[in-house]
Amino acid sequence: MRNPRNYWYNLENVKKELMLMSSDTIIPSYSEIEKKKPILKKSIAYFGGLKEIAKEMGYVVQEKRQESKYWFNWDNLSKTLKEMSNNSIMPSASEIRNKLDRSVESSIQSYGGMYAVAEKLGLFIRTKKKNYWRNWDNLQNEIRRIMINDNFPSMSFIRSNLGNGAIKGIRYFGGIHSVCLKMGYQHQYSYQASDGHILDSYYELQVDEYLFKNNIPHDVHGILIPNLKFQYDFKIPYFYIEVWGYEKSEGKIRNRYNEKRSVKEKIYKHHNLPLISIESETFKSTNTQKELDVIFNGCK
Repeated sequence: MRNPRNYWYNLENVKKELMLMSSDTIIPSYSEIEKKKPILKKSIAYFGGLKEIAKEMGYVVQEKRQESKYWFNWDNLSKTLKEMSNNSIMPSASEIRNKLDRSVESSIQSYGGMYAVAEKLGLFIRTKKKNYWRNWDNLQNEIRRIMINDNFPSMSFIRSNLGNGAIKGIRYFGGIHSVCLKMGYQHQYSYQASDGHILDSYYELQVDEYLFKNNIPHDVHGILIPNLKFQYDFKIPYFYIEVWGYEKSEGKIRNRYNEKRSVKEKIYKHHNLPLISIESETFKSTNTQKELDVIFNGCK
């Protein structure tokens, strides 16, 4: 989805993008930022340079390093790979290649390759051996591992966390409904969170779990405006939250959904209700936890 016009010339947006790329309070070096997101180059210059922005954020800029030597240090390599992992899943080779220096691949090979490094870090690896997903025990064990509160996950959540291989495995065993039944579950249309809230989607479930674990008081599915049929997804102190399920694209179902979304957004705007919108891309990130940290920064 394209960013709004002048998105990159809004300082808060630039800070948000830098936070997503940062480790703790350390912003990557200028050269790393340029490799990962070249469009940020002009925005950083526009707002006075990287050090000025970092200073305003209370962050520091990572010192330039000799990449080849840096990545052959196990502590450096392991720390970075753990930060990139999502739900204990080892980042893929393409993710590592796109986000880090190419010498990282050589470093990983020097430690025995992807499987050996993942095992040493206690991470699961998405890229499985041939026919891995056609083994029933493998498929069900992997699905159980990513479940939240014993709720059977949605297909999009499985794809985000286990990859397309798992989706092919599910189809091999007859589809999502057949796999659910074989594992002793009914295919779910609602999900129960740790705090007892009943949610309508696996996306909502992840948000509720985040709010609960971070002690952010929240209500779910209350009436937005009296005499109107619309409900909010979540309400926290000072803000409403909507978890949008579809990207803004074409298709009959999506068009109906987006029409309803448009009406709902106008209600928020008309009544001056502060809204936090969470797009579906948040849950397809390699690090959903970090994405939510940025969204709810200041709410904890």
